[in-house]
Amino acid sequence: MPPALTHERLSARYRFDGTLIMKTGLHIGSGRASLLTDALVIRSARGAPYIPGSSFKGALRSAVERIAPNLGHLNPPVKSCQLIEDADDECLTVTRKLKEWFQQIRELCDSARRAGRSYRAVAGDEEAKRLTTDGTASGVELDSLTFARSLPYRFIERHLCDTCRVFGSTSFAAKVRVGDLSVREPWVDTTEIRDGVGIDRDTETARPKIKFDLEVVPAQTEFSFRLDAENLTARELGLLCIGLQEFRSELVPLGGRSSRGLGGCRLILDVVYSANLEDVSTLIRYLTSDEGERMRRHDPDQFIKDSVRAMIEEGGV
Repeated sequence: MPPALTHERLSARYRFDGTLIMKTGLHIGSGRASLLTDALVIRSARGAPYIPGSSFKGALRSAVERIAPNLGHLNPPVKSCQLIEDADDECLTVTRKLKEWFQQIRELCDSARRAGRSYRAVAGDEEAKRLTTDGTASGVELDSLTFARSLPYRFIERHLCDTCRVFGSTSFAAKVRVGDLSVREPWVDTTEIRDGVGIDRDTETARPKIKFDLEVVPAQTEFSFRLDAENLTARELGLLCIGLQEFRSELVPLGGRSSRGLGGCRLILDVVYSANLEDVSTLIRYLTSDEGERMRRHDPDQFIKDSVRAMIEEGGV
């Protein structure tokens, strides 16, 4: 049977709704200029600025990666590759050797499936044993197709760090999705133009003739927020809630020029929804009810506290 890490079965869903309020100006560049400024902010088709979901998700992931090293006392320790290859790292996302082994496993499984080899034959393959090193139980009766599908997932599960399990990697799809954050109406079509100068890093002084300006969305602008997640374990849900709590505490900047004071923001969660789809009655209600009734409502403060506590208790602390 394929491990729980796969996306083949939908066991639970979570939804976080709220508002993101800019405490300082925001600049997320569009890569375009105009007669008024050298760097325009990114805008939707109707001309209003927005925050790409990928920008928020990347900042959320970084917030979790900063906290993850402080959770090494849990059992097993929380690990995060932080997208930097390290000799001591064991995450498939960044470690070249693990990537090579994973490709070999996929080729072994594809060859076995095409040749119609039995599970026992592949499980006894010395190359497969060397690559997986997980004590493959050759006594388990599985057909070659099931084995071919399960072995790569078992390798991913063994060699993927906690943050890559939640936010995704090149070998495993993310469990968290963030939609684009659209500006809340009414939107007053007003932005600011900020001046800047180029800095010579050797002399730490302004470089001559390197003046520029950029468009900035003003402070107090509000954006609608929605995050959806699926199939999170207690540990993964706890890590996600820790990252959201960092945003609620105004500790995570968004966009460019954050070192110059831009991007300060605060996340206000209005409500959290959840649905345990392994329960038949909940599944039926989820599939047949209206949007507002299909999922259970939670108070955001209590939900985050309970999720972080459950992660720590599961880790034996």
